[in-house]
Amino acid sequence: VNAELTETCRYAIRRKESSRTGSVLILRFFHGYYIHEIAQLLRTQKQPVYDLLRIARREARVFLGTQKLCD
Repeated sequence: VNAELTETCRYAIRRKESSRTGSVLILRFFHGYYIHEIAQLLRTQKQPVYDLLRIARREARVFLGTQKLCD
């Protein structure tokens, strides 16, 4: 579990440079921000934040799956 968490963190850090999804993932799961707080930071409604989190989780699962295949 610790290794997966580390890889997810690495993925999010790389992804935040090119997309909001990485930033949202970091804010929510590593810094503990609430959805409404992230929405305020992004100056948007809560639904787009939920959508970004859904996308980020899916991308992270794919990333972790390809990492396992490479090991």
